[in-house]
Amino acid sequence: MKRLAGISILIADDNALTLEALKRLLELSGATVLAVENGEQVLTQLHISPNRFDVLLIDINMPVIDGLTATKKIRQDRRFDELPIIAATADHLPEDQLNYYQIGMNGHLAKPISLHKLCEAILAVLDKQPTDLDKAVTCPGSLSDIELKQQVLERFGHNQELVVNLIPLYAQEFIQQFDVLKSTKDINQIGTALHALKGISGTIGANDVYNYVNTFHESVKKNQLHDAQLAKMIETLPKLHASNLQRLQNLFVPTENNLPSQETRESKLQPQQRKKIIQFLQQNDLTIIQYVDKLQQQYPNENELITVKKYIDQLKFEPALNFLLNQSGHGQQSKTNDK
Repeated sequence: MKRLAGISILIADDNALTLEALKRLLELSGATVLAVENGEQVLTQLHISPNRFDVLLIDINMPVIDGLTATKKIRQDRRFDELPIIAATADHLPEDQLNYYQIGMNGHLAKPISLHKLCEAILAVLDKQPTDLDKAVTCPGSLSDIELKQQVLERFGHNQELVVNLIPLYAQEFIQQFDVLKSTKDINQIGTALHALKGISGTIGANDVYNYVNTFHESVKKNQLHDAQLAKMIETLPKLHASNLQRLQNLFVPTENNLPSQETRESKLQPQQRKKIIQFLQQNDLTIIQYVDKLQQQYPNENELITVKKYIDQLKFEPALNFLLNQSGHGQQSKTNDK
């Protein structure tokens, strides 16, 4: 029997990767799950169905209404005196944890969250027992490939398909948060973006990114960085991310040996456009996602581009590159141009 069978859980997190990962992990354990994106939606769902949920798992830093504010409002309503509330957050300092309990939370899980600890925490609060799962989770960056793969698989209940499906979501979330870092000088927005990056990188197993962002975030919170230092640290992030993303792809994404065939006809892609795609792929640059999307709007029926986009949507950069370089006539031209 699955450990959480028969348990109804409401989860709230504004990060798409974390929300999807938590939902899938809980469902794998037998729970019935409703996922929402902020504290306001939590309050709405509790108002609609006050007796529906056995546990609330809530992120702390969310827009509209954050986890702390939502919890305070819930605890003001006597109907929810017995509703267990667990904080799920990347903030794990002792003073943070004390604050969570003082406002009425029953437990705390530090991100990244593993399936085992998630189940243990939920079962603990349902039994009205204190949980000892409040220790911060570390993400060592020196793990071997075998150790990293085992760590990530254990986190996701040894479901490799789930990990494969979450890797593209992680990459998309990284782009969104990195765009915020590049476009703002507001220290609060920078802190929020770093907090999100810490959560998603830790969840998926991008350990170098996690450790770097964790240190970066602490320095920002302590106001220890001037503008030039901030810019330099932001500039370093994509390099770490590209390296970690490639490693995750190599460990989890199956390699396809058979390249799709292409109809024999002249491609509508311009040589400079193909060259740019190849350069992005060789550099593992996530800008390729947005670039190819724009090109497909320009050439919606271009078979070569359709095939490349299928690979890129799954973050299979190496097969996409091999496909382009192996196209009759185009491959040699692209290789020559790229030298």
